Amino acid sequence: MGKPNQPGDDPIEGDQEGTGSAPNWETLASRLRAVSELTADCCWMRLEYPDGRSHREWITGSFERLTGYGTEEFSDIGLQRLVHPDDLSFALGRVKGPEGISEHQFRIVTKSGELRWLEERMRVNRREDGVLVVFGSTRDITLQKTAEEELRESKVRQHQSQKMEALGMLAGGIAHDFNNLLTVIMGYGEFVRESDHVKPDLADGVNEMCLAAERAAELTRRLLTFSRQHPMVPLVADLNKLISDTIKMLRRLVPSSIDLVTSLASALPRVKLDVAQFEQVLVNLVVNARDALGGTGRIEIHTRRVRMNRGDSSGCVEDPTGDRVLFRVRDNGCGIAAEDLPRIFEPFFTTKDTGKGTGFGLAAVYGTVAQSGGSIHVESEVGEGTSFSVFLPLAPTRTEVRESHLGRARDESRGNEAILIVDDEDRVRRLLGQTLTRLGYRVMEAGLPTDAARMSEEHQGRIHLLLTDMVMPEMNGRELAARIREDRPDMQVLYMSGYPAEDQANAEALDVDNNFIAKPMAMQDLGRMVRKVLESDRGAPS
Repeated sequence: MGKPNQPGDDPIEGDQEGTGSAPNWETLASRLRAVSELTADCCWMRLEYPDGRSHREWITGSFERLTGYGTEEFSDIGLQRLVHPDDLSFALGRVKGPEGISEHQFRIVTKSGELRWLEERMRVNRREDGVLVVFGSTRDITLQKTAEEELRESKVRQHQSQKMEALGMLAGGIAHDFNNLLTVIMGYGEFVRESDHVKPDLADGVNEMCLAAERAAELTRRLLTFSRQHPMVPLVADLNKLISDTIKMLRRLVPSSIDLVTSLASALPRVKLDVAQFEQVLVNLVVNARDALGGTGRIEIHTRRVRMNRGDSSGCVEDPTGDRVLFRVRDNGCGIAAEDLPRIFEPFFTTKDTGKGTGFGLAAVYGTVAQSGGSIHVESEVGEGTSFSVFLPLAPTRTEVRESHLGRARDESRGNEAILIVDDEDRVRRLLGQTLTRLGYRVMEAGLPTDAARMSEEHQGRIHLLLTDMVMPEMNGRELAARIREDRPDMQVLYMSGYPAEDQANAEALDVDNNFIAKPMAMQDLGRMVRKVLESDRGAPS
């Protein structure tokens, strides 16, 4: 019997059975094959000759499980059809590296067309005659690669989420002061617009100022809604009226060289949506179409009632009737490349030149449509144009219709109750005081919560309503209300803030429909809300 291998002996490089002769490759291969058949990895041995010829000595049965090809089939198709085209040059040249052990990763296309990642470990030895003896093991690492890719995408999403969170913190930080300023601009703008002494040539300028302030307020709300994912405030609305009202502003965004036409179906069912956010959906889609036209062309806006099929890929929430309201924005512009279509609703993805697009608009469109219970479908062909179709569920037939503009006639907002206004912003407080005084109310004003508490203690009559900002020095609005209500339990409270209601401390006490109004607010909306809260006080005389 031959002596056993000693530590450090290499059975590939050393003697065969200690005879001093060259190793018996056939015997060694059979032993390795017997061991390798027990592993999930594919093991193999190949000889590479100096003249470029290659000969596979053996390969284990795991090869077929990895690739779908039998060993004989592999001999016929060769490496060129197995390896992914992008990795072929690497795979063909990997044996030409240095001798010793090396590791490689590359992709293959299996017989069924599936893409798999393989990791290969090779040992290359050169015989005296120049032939390369290559031993290798190959394993499927597709799951590992998939996990790594998912981790990478997760980190990208996390990074985007952190950016949005930072944006939300920034927006929230400036929202209160910014919305206070807009409240003043919008409020005094209303005063001037309603004045009988405004010259006609100034009236248009005042209207434009008020419209600009309203749009600025909408931008703040949209930024907060998108970055912090605030819930929407859905109302039952007439989509045709919404489009008709918005189209006047859209015509200012679209040059006269572009035809902007509408085809609105008659007797269109009502839908339930957040009116302000859906106006922005329409604006984003039209602006996108305008940019795709490059100066000339046609934008069409259609509405109609449609019946969705259950298997329709562009359908929305399952509904026994399948009825939807469709509105479509179509252009005959440059179109969207097929490879970009799957990503167009991703935040920050844009095909526009640097500085001409943020990738924010269509992401906001998608989010608004989804929150409304609808779906959006896009069709596009390069050089022919793009069509965005939005499918919306019908509003419940018995729901009371609320118009998007909540202002009522001035007479319906009048009263003579006593109201205590508390706001640390002087200009806002003066504006609110002037507005409510004009409506007939008896107004008291305080700049700080402690001043308001002292005024309540000293006031002999009844205080019917506390109108208080939520974010103030010393204590917040809810704490102030609780303190005053210790002595005045029948006092009604209306909270206001430049932050959304969901951001307030103890937000469960706030009802956006009954005791909260967001800044900036139209003065007509303020009068309506004050009257509504006061009329909810059934227990005491006015």
